[in-house]
Amino acid sequence: MVKVLTFNHAEEVYKHYLETGGYCAKTIMLRLSFAKWFKKYLKETDCPIDMRDINVKHIKNYIKYLGTVVSKKTERFLAEETKHALLITVKQIFRCLYLRDLILINPAQDIKLKKSKRKKKVILTQEEIGTVLDSVDQLRDRTMYELIYSSGLRISEATGLKINDIDFETRMLILRKSKWGKDRMVPVSEIGMTYLKKYLAGREERKEELVFPGMKGRRLATSGLNRRFKEWVKEAGIKRKGVTLHSIRHCTATHLLENGADIRYVQELLGHESIDTTVIYTHGLYENLKKVYKSYHPRENEYYEEVETEYVKRLEELRKRLIVRNKTNRRERVRRKRKKLLTKKEKV
Repeated sequence: MVKVLTFNHAEEVYKHYLETGGYCAKTIMLRLSFAKWFKKYLKETDCPIDMRDINVKHIKNYIKYLGTVVSKKTERFLAEETKHALLITVKQIFRCLYLRDLILINPAQDIKLKKSKRKKKVILTQEEIGTVLDSVDQLRDRTMYELIYSSGLRISEATGLKINDIDFETRMLILRKSKWGKDRMVPVSEIGMTYLKKYLAGREERKEELVFPGMKGRRLATSGLNRRFKEWVKEAGIKRKGVTLHSIRHCTATHLLENGADIRYVQELLGHESIDTTVIYTHGLYENLKKVYKSYHPRENEYYEEVETEYVKRLEELRKRLIVRNKTNRRERVRRKRKKLLTKKEKV
């Protein structure tokens, strides 16, 4: 038993917990960065040095502290999603310390987390994704997008794919140690494989090379890929807010379900640990079903057409702008009237 269980020791234990828990390197790095927030708080307050002396009150005070923090990036208070992620990390730290018998009581066990609102997934229609893909005339980008769409790849899986992981004959890819540290095999569409062969022409035998190498053979950065994809979407004339390269993966899941694919197959393809993650994609199906029902059911209005949410939002934004403009015009009219009256008085 250690004499003093410092945060540094706890941090090492937590790191090992994440590494053996099947988390990918990116997630481990992110969680450890979240842990440093708690470390900084403990250092700057009168909290005990020994982690065994931390109690519920200290953690609740940390929650209050997070409510006062202003983000350097946005210059606003921390978003609920950020606070949620930071608290999950604290709960995990104490859980792994408890599981390894380093603390007798887990002070974070009964800390309840507010449900974090999920960001609405931006999903392009089958026609929209087709328009975007057909507008891409750069071979590398087209190949990557076709692969992501055909096989539901994560961006990290696409950028980490090696030539050795492609079976050209059976049209299958082996994704090495994806999100949960497991390998999985996924099929590739015929058009995806056609572009892949065209893009890799002359490189097929360089088995250990990345399919999509960056500078000096390194992996491509996600931020740059996202920017580039948004440019292609804009060029294709698709005006949708929040579209990212990851949206293609969302499209894969939704479009497969729309066309009758079994949800278990979609779960396996996307590599979801829990089917609950895959079920989220069925929400869009119910929305479409509702529209079809109201449009065609004999007991509904046969001329009914549901207004798109995006259209309603645009109308609301326009209404707000008109209100602001009217107020500005009103103030201008009042100012002119006053000026006119003052001029008349001066003449008198």
